[in-house]
Amino acid sequence: MERSEGTPAFHDVVHHWARSIVDAVFRAGLMQGDPDGSFKPDRALTRAEAAAIIHGLLD
Repeated sequence: MERSEGTPAFHDVVHHWARSIVDAVFRAGLMQGDPDGSFKPDRALTRAEAAAIIHGLLD
């Protein structure tokens, strides 16, 4: 999923308080979101997701 600058990376973060953070981690390639174009910013992170993020940071 590629979005232009100023457009939220995910449709469900348009009015969310963490929109800029979510957009930044998406642009950095650390998080990809769900196939339906959502991020689900209020859902808890799983261990597998946390491990993937840490791996991406250390890689």
